[in-house]
Amino acid sequence: MKDEVRRIMQLVKDGKLSPEDAAELIEAFQDAPDEEPAVSVEEPAVEEQAGDSKKSDDPFAKLIGSIEKVTKEVAGSIDWKDISNQVRLGVGKGVDAIKEAANEASKGKGPFGSIFTPQVSRTVELPLQVPEGKLFKVEAFHGDIRIEGGHDIGSVLIEAGFRSFNNQEAQEMADRFTPSLEESDDAVTLKQMEQNGVIADIVVKLAKGTAVSVRSATGDIHVSDTGASVKVTSSSGDVRIEQAGGAVEVNLSSGEVRVRHSDLKSSTIETKSGDVLLDHVNGSANVRTASGDVTLYGFRGTSLAIEAASGDVTADLLVPVTGTTNIRTVSGDVTLHVPDGSDARVSVSTLRGEVNCSLPLIDEVKEPMKVTGRLGEGSGLLDVSAVNGDLFVALAGSEVKADEETAT
Repeated sequence: MKDEVRRIMQLVKDGKLSPEDAAELIEAFQDAPDEEPAVSVEEPAVEEQAGDSKKSDDPFAKLIGSIEKVTKEVAGSIDWKDISNQVRLGVGKGVDAIKEAANEASKGKGPFGSIFTPQVSRTVELPLQVPEGKLFKVEAFHGDIRIEGGHDIGSVLIEAGFRSFNNQEAQEMADRFTPSLEESDDAVTLKQMEQNGVIADIVVKLAKGTAVSVRSATGDIHVSDTGASVKVTSSSGDVRIEQAGGAVEVNLSSGEVRVRHSDLKSSTIETKSGDVLLDHVNGSANVRTASGDVTLYGFRGTSLAIEAASGDVTADLLVPVTGTTNIRTVSGDVTLHVPDGSDARVSVSTLRGEVNCSLPLIDEVKEPMKVTGRLGEGSGLLDVSAVNGDLFVALAGSEVKADEETAT
């Protein structure tokens, strides 16, 4: 089992498995009964032969070997939870059932077969022209998407991979792949027909000032240098937005969100699982995450709302608090720095944890797990609260509770 774990962790390093998927597979393998062959100490030659036989016949080792052969791009579209469930199902039937599944997989059959099969590639290039004032939309399924603004001539480049049970079927899938650009009254939309077994990486170049909307199932999304509004909706994958403008809206089930160096009117980010970083972002912000840390560096905005169910919040504000700043965590610590000159009513409280508020408050009231008061005339509101977590609130430049990570 140690060797299987080592090989699974190497798959994580190679980018073929996420840490969560790796943990799922390891747990599935740990449920498996061990098959230790009876070995006679008087016959070392037989022992060596038996060991070699076990290594070659072991279904788990064979299955991991098949995974190791999968390309990073193909691995990104695999439902590893389903694979883990299949492993557990096989364990329930005994080691022989798993061995049969692994053998079927090597032939392109069975529950594992569709992920270890031949792949055909195809490149599609399309000219792109988005009229001024119109939205550019991408409706994709599986694959990375990169959108770059600031280009005089627009273009779309799609690198697609197709997998099926044999090369002929994969080639037929490639021949049927027909992405298109459709123009309506308010948008130009890049569409592709949904096909199982297709991973399409997309690179788009367009003019600066073009608003963008992306809807995808899986894959990383990177939007840069548009200087306009960006909306992203995705199930799985990291989202990175740089040099945007207007409004940024991200709705993500699983993945990390990074918004950097953007002068915005507003940003709205909601994730179920994954960290959120706002790095030198201007404008009001609303961040909600079920699981993940939230970090703000050099934030400039008069309105800020953060809700984190499970995760720490670190916020470095550059603009004095005169509007509403509301930070709430269910389980997680908060470290907040506010600049001098803030004008707000202040409340810092936790139900279980410590409160460390060193702001120069007027009418300060200190309780065991709560501090209230005001800064200036108290025209705005600064409210920091936690159900279970420690809270540290201080003026900018004060010593932090813990070493802050450098944004990368």
